[in-house]
Parts: sequence; structure tokens; C-alpha cells
Amino acid sequence: MAEREQAGFDEEFRQLVEKAAQRYQEQREERDLDTSERVRRSEALQQHIIARCADVEASAGEGVTYEQRRGGPEGSRDLDVHQLAWTATEPHRTLQLAVDGKVEKVYWTWTEEGLETKNYEADVADVSTDKVDELIRLLADQDAWWGKRVPGYHDEG
Repeated sequence: MAEREQAGFDEEFRQLVEKAAQRYQEQREERDLDTSERVRRSEALQQHIIARCADVEASAGEGVTYEQRRGGPEGSRDLDVHQLAWTATEPHRTLQLAVDGKVEKVYWTWTEEGLETKNYEADVADVSTDKVDELIRLLADQDAWWGKRVPGYHDEG
């Protein structure tokens, strides 16, 4: 009887090992798909930011300038930073955007009359092209800037 119980346990455990190996393979495939989707999303956000910034500069005339430079937040100083500078009206302000595909993060910073906020960051999965457009539109929201009601800038106490 003990041999039969041992044989049954051995067979059950062998099946568990096979099931675990199969599940591990599925998990790796899911991770690889997720990783490639996140890389694709990072690249798409980067391209959207470049296109939007160029469009804004072209349509705004001399009141908005677009500059691309190397920089970024602490630990990620080798990123393409896209800066829109608003000089059409006071207060003068800037929006800096950067995507770090290596860590799958999007960063942005506001500046008003040369005073910079902290660096904001979000996972690329949580930032849509609509969010990028919202940030860019906020740069032009004169009432929000004049009234000191810019989310993420004036609410920092």
C-alpha cells in the first residue's frame, strides 16, 4: 500500500512539475508581449511629442518656440527633452517632456518665469497621446496661468 501511495504521489508531483513548466513558458510569452507593447508605446509617445511640438511651434508663430536637447531628470540625463517655451503673453512658461524607453517612463516639468517644478513621471502605459495633448493645451491656458491654477504647478504649496 505504501508503494502505491508513493507511486501516486510521484505521478502527481511529476504532473505538477510539468504544469509549472508550461505555466512558466506562458508567463514568459506574456511578459515578452507586454515588453514589446511597452517599447512600441514608448516609441509612439516619443513620435507624438515630436510631431505635436513641431506643429505647435509652426502654428503659434513667434509666441511659442520648440527646442529639443539632451537632458532629463536625475538618473536619466541622456534623454531627448522636448521643450515648448511660451512667450506670447505673461507669465512666460515652459513645458518640458521626455520619454525614457529603457525604464518605460514619461517625464514632464513646468516652468513659470524661470521657476521650475519637480519632475513629474508616469508609466508609459498610463500616458496617452490625449494626455500629452492636454499638457500642451495647458501651456496656452492663459486664465489658468494668470490665476495661478495650473494643476501640478500652483498646487504644490
